[in-house]
Amino acid sequence: MTSSLKAQPSPSLAVLAVLLAATSLTGFVGCKKGDGAGSSGEAGAAGSAASSPSDGLLSDAICQADVNKLVVKGKIEKCKLSKDLTVDGYTCGVGVVVETQPDGKFKGCYLKEPKVVDGYTCKDGLHLYPGGKLERCKLTAPKNVSPGVDVRAGDWVTLTKGGALSRLELASGPNKIHDVPCKGYFNYLYEDGKLKKCELAEDTVIEGKKVSAKADGGSVYVCFDAAGKRVADCKLLTGAF
Repeated sequence: MTSSLKAQPSPSLAVLAVLLAATSLTGFVGCKKGDGAGSSGEAGAAGSAASSPSDGLLSDAICQADVNKLVVKGKIEKCKLSKDLTVDGYTCGVGVVVETQPDGKFKGCYLKEPKVVDGYTCKDGLHLYPGGKLERCKLTAPKNVSPGVDVRAGDWVTLTKGGALSRLELASGPNKIHDVPCKGYFNYLYEDGKLKKCELAEDTVIEGKKVSAKADGGSVYVCFDAAGKRVADCKLLTGAF
């Protein structure tokens, strides 16, 4: 005998179908554009924040928007100031370019007022090492660095990380370094203060021999080894000038 009743779905299958339908509807209604981790909306917001340099010492609020502005990984490392900036006792005036170290700390600028840094009175061209020690600046006051080495106001000094004078730029005119008449911007010293390289300002006598300051090729440089003896060619010395 053939049954007249139609086949009915099992209760378990019916419940499963209802649950699937409800889940799909809820997901569709509750989902908004940009929701969820890794969505395009969230990525866009993160990208916008990264491209807006607001962290660190420098920010858009104190920087001019010009060719001096340098942004590295979302942080401003260099810019021309739109207002005065004072940090760690250094004051950089409006309109000057200020730089920071990669970690965001102050690196240097042309100071608004002279300041004594590691014994040197600096104003223009101040640059500091990452630890805060003086690297380079132009002096506003003379200083006797060591016997035979006098730096005058207007000269530029470059120091090693240990604080020794390594380069002397005689911007204020010729001067003697350990009794050798030097001039120009390429005069170097060893860490113990001995003269390493000098651009001759005038004829002189070195080790009993006359050395002319004139040459067809232009400037004449004299160089000395660590013991203070003159070397025939500056290229024979190790280390960069």
